[in-house]
Amino acid sequence: MTTETTPPKIDRKQIVRPELMRGIDAVSRSFDGDWEVSATAVQGCIVKAWKSQLTIKGTQILEDGTVRGQIATDGSFQYARPAPANPNVVGPFSGKLSGDAGTGSYRFGPNCTGSISLKRM
Repeated sequence: MTTETTPPKIDRKQIVRPELMRGIDAVSRSFDGDWEVSATAVQGCIVKAWKSQLTIKGTQILEDGTVRGQIATDGSFQYARPAPANPNVVGPFSGKLSGDAGTGSYRFGPNCTGSISLKRM
């Protein structure tokens, strides 16, 4: 009488190949650095145009040293920041970076919307 044993299942997601991780790390850091954000109101905003600065470190987006959001390896990003006219109102920003530039949009409250352009500093 023979008994068969089933080999253990290997979860391929748990296998880490260092050569692949180096590539992922390089891609996730390709946007690292300081970025200038130029914002233009489209409708309903008190402040019609303003600029700010972001820093990207790995997958984190920081403003004044505070983590505000994240960026994916494909350059798509999301973050939140206070409105320039009212720091009690925080709005979502989203868009995409490619190379040394990017575009996106923002919203503060129900009526204020705008567009942003980003460039690496």
